[in-house]
Amino acid sequence: MSQVQLSTPTPDSAASLPGVTHREAHDRRLALTVTDGDEFVRALVASGIEFSDLTVRGATLEEAFLTLTGTAADASARTREDA
Repeated sequence: MSQVQLSTPTPDSAASLPGVTHREAHDRRLALTVTDGDEFVRALVASGIEFSDLTVRGATLEEAFLTLTGTAADASARTREDA
């Protein structure tokens, strides 16, 4: 698993590429969890989608666990309730 961040005027197109398991969009900035960062970048470039400010890093153990178990939304909701 990898975390990918990029700026794009078409976040829905980038988020629909193969391997995306989770997405968060903030204006033109997109944060994605993907199964394979290298494969995602190759697909992104081949797609012709306009992007800039690309960052790719390995997911932390916590990010991978939350994505795989599908509890990321639940954990986020609990954090807001605790605040």
